[in-house]
Amino acid sequence: MKRFLSGLAILGILLTGKAFALVDTSLCPQPPYAVSSGLPLFLSKATGTNFLLTRIGEMSLESQLKKELGAKFDVQIYPYGGKNLIDGKFKKITATSKNATIDGVHISSIKSESVCDYNHFVTKGDDVYSAENFLSKFDVNITSNDIQQTFAAGKFTKTLESMSVSMGNIIVFKVFEPSAAIKNNRFDLSMKIISPLITGGKTKTISMNMGLGVQDGKVQFTDIKLNQGSANVNLNALLPIINKLNPFMYETTLLKTKGSIVRINDIKMVNNSINIAGTVFIPKTTL
Repeated sequence: MKRFLSGLAILGILLTGKAFALVDTSLCPQPPYAVSSGLPLFLSKATGTNFLLTRIGEMSLESQLKKELGAKFDVQIYPYGGKNLIDGKFKKITATSKNATIDGVHISSIKSESVCDYNHFVTKGDDVYSAENFLSKFDVNITSNDIQQTFAAGKFTKTLESMSVSMGNIIVFKVFEPSAAIKNNRFDLSMKIISPLITGGKTKTISMNMGLGVQDGKVQFTDIKLNQGSANVNLNALLPIINKLNPFMYETTLLKTKGSIVRINDIKMVNNSINIAGTVFIPKTTL
């Protein structure tokens, strides 16, 4: 997930803080916007230059997103006109992808869309800066099948199995063979554990279900309950392990810009799918 969220910044890169609970359009640049108009704009439209430059920009972004994120995206740029696009100025940009696998997480659909009516990125050397505040919103849909594929692929299995607590040469806590799905609009997690302290040294299968919530802009597991037939254990003792398995936790910095924020605003489980809505904020940089 981290690579996808960081990759949203690429939407501005090739066209060359303050926390908020929802998209705050008051952070957007205010008109009048510094865009060319009149004859140059008319000529770019009349000669087809506007269309060609836009399509070149879209194809470049699609290629870069595939390179950085390993997923195929459909990108659409809404320009002011040819010269403005060359200068890194545009009205709006969207990027969508279906059935993607990003950073080991299977995702059924992703859509990112810029929020402000005016966006401007500039380059200095190899670095890219936002010449105005940049905001975008994104929506992600993850199904139960996506979750099962994510865990079956082995990334989170390896993370879990690499975690153990030892005293000298003796392992006092070990977890292995995790699996996950979405059942009854709950995140369902099963794993085997062995611990002299928790299981008396015997291998036991722990099965639990939990909700998903948002706290401080990040997704967290909530309301954890044992499933019927599961071994009875102290869930508080397993919380550190459970949180390590959270595929929705991330840390990110965009464009090396202080104050950049990627924030989860809402998460819901509906029809055994996870719907995530969030925002990206890159503050204006004065060079």
